[in-house]
Amino acid sequence: MGRCGDLTNSLIVLPEAFNLGRPYGKGPGPTICHSSIKTALTKLAKDCSITFVVSLLVPGEADKPDNVAYLIDGLADPREICKKKGDDGTGIYEPRASDCDLENPITVNGTSVGVLICMDARDRFKALRERLQGFDSVQKLICIPAAFSGGSTFLGGRLGWRFWPEADDTTIVLANSLDEDRSFVTNRLGVIIASADPINENQLVLLPAESRSLNKPSLSLTS
Repeated sequence: MGRCGDLTNSLIVLPEAFNLGRPYGKGPGPTICHSSIKTALTKLAKDCSITFVVSLLVPGEADKPDNVAYLIDGLADPREICKKKGDDGTGIYEPRASDCDLENPITVNGTSVGVLICMDARDRFKALRERLQGFDSVQKLICIPAAFSGGSTFLGGRLGWRFWPEADDTTIVLANSLDEDRSFVTNRLGVIIASADPINENQLVLLPAESRSLNKPSLSLTS
């Protein structure tokens, strides 16, 4: 991270199931304890004055873990934003049939932030964006921790392509862990203006924000 310069007041989106400990897909559950990831990210957030959005597999009511998105800013305990509703067939988490949104959207230093985990962005994007429109903020973000594959999901993250018509006035930050679809950032019109290249390396893509407080929110990390 040090090679990226000053990251103060940045928001970094990390990929889906960040504590899985192996390439995303069918197989055993997480190999890294969710609490150790939370502790490490909380310390890093506090030391560097940054904010993370991350999806973690955490124990739930079912035998399989829940797939939960957190906001971690180092100023308080990690905040649960939402749980993944869609079933992607991997069997590594328990899809949440109801009550998916716990605190979604959320306000961070004057920026409104909504979160959807991977395939939930297909079915739940429009409803979340409509809720975001009720927030009085200069900057509106939808963050998508993801593990997409196939090369065609969300246009493969190709520059110049539009995310969705419903993305007007909303910046999208998608962080993908699989190397067939790029991580990307859009402008407020939903047009992809930055993407990971090459797609199979860890990298940070830094763009300025319009909010005075959260001055660099559109940061994306791929793995």
